[in-house]
Amino acid sequence: MWKKTLIIGSILTLALATAYAQGRGGGGMNRGSGRGGVGSGRGQGQMQGPGENRGMGEAKRSPRAAEAQAEHKRVKSTSRQRKQIRDCDQAAENVGKQARKMAQNTGNRYNAQEAARQRKALGEQVRKMDQQHERLIGGLNDGQKEAWRDQIRNMTEMRRQLHNHIAAMQAGQRVDPDWSRNAERAREIERIMNRWRTDYGTLAAQAEE
Repeated sequence: MWKKTLIIGSILTLALATAYAQGRGGGGMNRGSGRGGVGSGRGQGQMQGPGENRGMGEAKRSPRAAEAQAEHKRVKSTSRQRKQIRDCDQAAENVGKQARKMAQNTGNRYNAQEAARQRKALGEQVRKMDQQHERLIGGLNDGQKEAWRDQIRNMTEMRRQLHNHIAAMQAGQRVDPDWSRNAERAREIERIMNRWRTDYGTLAAQAEE
């Protein structure tokens, strides 16, 4: 009887130990699975994060790309128009050079006869530049005028300033010759031509066949 009791007790103890071990094993598996699920969640988040960041980066780059494309836009033009642009730029450069010479005729080096010759030469250079500019602008089609609207507007304003300086220079020379004032006006004319040529440079860079 006593032996039977021992045998039954041993069997029950073994059964309980086995059940407890299985319970811990299953819990471990569940916990492992839980950790695996969190890890997987993190992994997915990490995989999606860069993609989302790239998408945001592309969205942020889009305006800059559009601006860069606008800066490097191309305007259809004929070979004749491209040559006209080069000729106009050269004419503007000549006016600037002539104005620089006039600005140097100052102080003890001032020569009234030379000043008169320089004013005449400046007037001729400006007339030539005006004629070439008018031919160029008059030959542009509506699309070209729209594409170069800002440059055309700038040059129209600078042309007005240029003629105002020349008129003031001529009037002042007749009434009260002042070499220092004329020199300053000549320097301003040169600055205007430098800005003018910047707009011609834009036209030249954007003109294409």
